[in-house]
Amino acid sequence: MHILEVILILGILVLVHELGHFLAAKSIKIPVKQFALGFGPALFSRRWGETEMRLNALPLGGYCAFADDQEEDEKEENPIDPSLMLRNRGWWERAYVISAGVICNFVLAYFVLVAMVAFVGITTPKPGILVGNLLPQMPAIQSGLKTGDTVLRVNEKEIKTGQDFIDTILANSKKPVTLFVQREGKPIQIKVVPNQYGKIGVGIQSRFETRRVKYFYEPWIQGAIQQKEMTISLLEGLGQLVTGKLPLSQVGGPIEIVNIGSKVAQADQSNLFAFTALISIELAIVNFLPLPALDGGLLLLLLIEAVRRRRLPVHMEAVLNQAGLYLLLGLGLLLIVKDLVGIIRPMLRI
Repeated sequence: MHILEVILILGILVLVHELGHFLAAKSIKIPVKQFALGFGPALFSRRWGETEMRLNALPLGGYCAFADDQEEDEKEENPIDPSLMLRNRGWWERAYVISAGVICNFVLAYFVLVAMVAFVGITTPKPGILVGNLLPQMPAIQSGLKTGDTVLRVNEKEIKTGQDFIDTILANSKKPVTLFVQREGKPIQIKVVPNQYGKIGVGIQSRFETRRVKYFYEPWIQGAIQQKEMTISLLEGLGQLVTGKLPLSQVGGPIEIVNIGSKVAQADQSNLFAFTALISIELAIVNFLPLPALDGGLLLLLLIEAVRRRRLPVHMEAVLNQAGLYLLLGLGLLLIVKDLVGIIRPMLRI
């Protein structure tokens, strides 16, 4: 049941992104030939005005196809006025349509966080981190650490967030550290030596306390604060991925996202608010990357056009975007295969 909830959430996030492009185009009378969720052959198709609405077989995203994205049939019964096409509009109109999807995802994330604060309350971090799962044959379990322990300090470093703990352990790879732990209300000390990768094999959870909102303006302020924190955290993670500090093996595909989301929902339904906002922001950030076929790549082409004061050749834009699309689809399929291997491998004991 939780898996269906997460799939529905992901579908809504993609729908909102593409609706951003669609509504922006419609607001300045740019015709849209196709509005689609997914890629590949159509499972469902219906025409609405000049737009074909499609639900496609491969659930890897969605797209809006504009009249100038496809070769026009000269014998078409209702030919589109070339002056209305996206490619013939000013740079600011094209930038408006291209960026609308990203903007809508950020706006949606904000309102989801506002709703979370309004209905769940204001969550503030408590000192320390909670120990979760322990991996066998790893330093944490060998040192005597137990699930449910609260780690308050590592050496002299006070632990306020999960990231504090990760950074401190990573900085002490192959060096003995002392964990100041609270177990069943009693303070104890545990010595552990992180391995060469700066890992001790422990799952951690940040500790929080929640209070109900008192004033009508609190959800709007806290929603903005939490959105800022989520965005910064995701950008830092992206930076670590680009610089090699975060291995590619840590990147999950659609199946892994659904798996994580279902676990989040199972733990606490209210966590779905935060999960939805986080994925919506992540979708916006990824789409804003300056890569071909992504919104950021299209905006980069507009910037190049502005600097050159003339457009790139149409065939060059088409080749770049087509290559980028195939690259993204290939990456999506690779991540799906990686997720499936991760699920099957424990069953096969390989």
